[in-house]
Amino acid sequence: MRGLIEHYAGQRPGVTAKPLDNTMFMMWDACVPGFVSLSLYRLPPIKGTVTLRMDADLIAQLVDRFYGGRGPKHQAGRHEFTPTEQRLIAIITASLRMEAKQETLKFAHEAIPPRAFPSRMAA
Repeated sequence: MRGLIEHYAGQRPGVTAKPLDNTMFMMWDACVPGFVSLSLYRLPPIKGTVTLRMDADLIAQLVDRFYGGRGPKHQAGRHEFTPTEQRLIAIITASLRMEAKQETLKFAHEAIPPRAFPSRMAA
């Protein structure tokens, strides 16, 4: 994730992984700001839906930094993403999904031992 964000931010970001949050959606939803990007997708073999939340301020700052700005001015009252922000959200989401899928498959391959098939020897 750091490499993906670095390209748009123009500097190496500090990324800290948070532990898995397995709370009820109602409780989680009460803590989410009013204007965010939510992406919902499946990531087999995980049961249920994976939710990717990106705050609007982060997206606006990445777009601004990518085009040479110093950071966005706080834009209160926004209710929609610009087309450029929507494209950036799609790029980040697709990249994170691909990375998560590769890591999940890698973990599953390491965690599940291959089956031992009996050898077929001709008598």
